[in-house]
Amino acid sequence: KKEEGYNNDCKSEKVSGLIITVSSKEQLSAICNTDNLGDYDLIIPMDNYELFKCVANRKSDYSAKSIFAKLPVVIRDKSKDTLVDSIDILQIYDGVVVSGYDGLYFAKKHLNKPIIADSSLYSYNNYAIDTIAGLGVDINVAPLELNNKELSHRNNKNSVLTIYGRIPMMITNNCINKNCNYCDNTEKLLTIKDKKGHSFPVRNFCKMCYNVIYNESPTCLFNESDKINKLKFSGFKIDFTNESGELTKKILKLYADSFIYDKAINIDFGYTKGHFNRGVE
Repeated sequence: KKEEGYNNDCKSEKVSGLIITVSSKEQLSAICNTDNLGDYDLIIPMDNYELFKCVANRKSDYSAKSIFAKLPVVIRDKSKDTLVDSIDILQIYDGVVVSGYDGLYFAKKHLNKPIIADSSLYSYNNYAIDTIAGLGVDINVAPLELNNKELSHRNNKNSVLTIYGRIPMMITNNCINKNCNYCDNTEKLLTIKDKKGHSFPVRNFCKMCYNVIYNESPTCLFNESDKINKLKFSGFKIDFTNESGELTKKILKLYADSFIYDKAINIDFGYTKGHFNRGVE
């Protein structure tokens, strides 16, 4: 049965209008020194463990309305030990972001915190949204595969939409750094190329012992603000991965000009709009 479109006139107040995932101290500094963003929340991935600990220790220094810790995307035996050992640090954060049911189970069992379900914890339609809400999810991130028309048939009252970020193409246990060199237990950003010469950023997360391979170009929906605003999402999500501080500021300005001030913008870097207009083929 086809679901009816949702008007979503009543928006959730559980999150700020903007949620920003931060992957480096340079990006964090750039965000804190950017004006005119309005209220925003931060997401700090546990994968970047040193940043995760640093932000917890200095949480009161940041102007974000709320700061969420993102649990590991893949929870293996080693990750479980790290999670259990980090419960006291996790308690400092205002909430958690989970990527799968194992993370959701851990959050419900050990943390009495608001929970955001990332796009990988699937909420394709209203039945799925209701199911994960019944399991304790407060806010969900809309699936990346949905196009504009499909998003209009969701109840987006407690949803946020990712409008910028490099999409993870693969999560692998095979460490690029270890295979090409040796295991030095040092997190770093590497690059691999395919046979057509396309370059893909790879980040190795040593504490959790896995790699994430990201898309060559970021998804950017800043030019689709008119369509997106009609979908009545609770907020928007920007994911920073390998961006410099300067590029971070530039992207935040593009967001503010488009979504806050309704200005015409010029995006002068390579990007894709993902599935927003054409959907999955």
